[in-house]
Amino acid sequence: MQNILPQFEANQVLSNSHLNQFIQYLEEQGRLTRNHLLGAGIVSGLDIKRNTAATVSIYEGVGVTSAGYLVIPGTDNWPAPDESGRRFITYNRRKKYEPKSLLAPYAGDFETVANSYSLFKGTTNEIFVLIESTAPNTTDTNVKSLAAAELNDHVLILFVEINVKELKSCEGEDCIDLGRQITYTAQPLLVSRTDADIILKNESDATSQLDGAAAINLAWQMNDIVIPKPDLASVTSDLVRVELATIYSKVIAQLVKKLGDTNAAIDNSLKKILKTNVTAIGDLQKRLNDIQSSIPPQKNPGIYQYVYDFACDFAAAYRELQDAVHEYCSYEVPSSGSYPAHIRLGEVPTAVNDIANSFNFPPSVYRHTFVNSRNVER
Repeated sequence: MQNILPQFEANQVLSNSHLNQFIQYLEEQGRLTRNHLLGAGIVSGLDIKRNTAATVSIYEGVGVTSAGYLVIPGTDNWPAPDESGRRFITYNRRKKYEPKSLLAPYAGDFETVANSYSLFKGTTNEIFVLIESTAPNTTDTNVKSLAAAELNDHVLILFVEINVKELKSCEGEDCIDLGRQITYTAQPLLVSRTDADIILKNESDATSQLDGAAAINLAWQMNDIVIPKPDLASVTSDLVRVELATIYSKVIAQLVKKLGDTNAAIDNSLKKILKTNVTAIGDLQKRLNDIQSSIPPQKNPGIYQYVYDFACDFAAAYRELQDAVHEYCSYEVPSSGSYPAHIRLGEVPTAVNDIANSFNFPPSVYRHTFVNSRNVER
């Protein structure tokens, strides 16, 4: 983080380093204000629509990267809005994406240029940049029409391409340096689901925190624990303790089976969200199993109502934990390095006219939901 702001004096001779330091300070402060005081992710819009088998649209909207960059798709040829009054950009062609002269000011470096983006490291398939359907035809043989197979099982990403260009005024071989020009372009990229998983891992590896958007998706995997009710419809006044214990034992056996279907997913989410090695649901299942195995109803019928009450209390405490985890995840803003120059929009819908957006439930792990800063009340 820039912590030096130059102060100029009268008649001072200013160098490019003085002025650039001033610009860099203000640039970073603007970004940090967005992501630290407001949040990061998709703010609104940026829905994906599968128009035809081989065309896809991105609706207008806005996102904020973890480094605080605004991501707003734009075009010089906006079509007429749809029936709901929303504008969109349609893409029907693609070209292999080959980044060049990229800057990474979010890493504090306004000088070094690169031909790659660190969060795309390790991807194994080609990444395509999409081309608008309204763009003029080209003789570039690398531009191809989109195929249905290239949209299926693929994810759309808006990448903030930060390019630098040297400005010069030349007469013959004599050139005068006129500085550099930095441009910011939201590039729509198409990546395979396999590569999207690699990018997700890179996002996680780039920060010591859990990505807020990923945490929210993990929280949704914490399924409810529903305690079955004992069937007392056939109970008579002649019911003995062993028979009542047997009824409760059957309910506990049903619960153990249900926990066997969900404990791994719940415990896995808790480990990642709480950053601790807990197996609370697996431990409960094991404990209930041990009780049934070592203390059958015939041996000690008096304990089974207490075991059932304990399971009900555990489920009530778990429901409180679910609420707490959802609230915790909703404010766990990712660090600046998590997705500094891109926003994941989600998977391309498989069916024509289907739309992928932030209202889909459960939320897609491939779409950056907006995560509020703790400064913003819900």
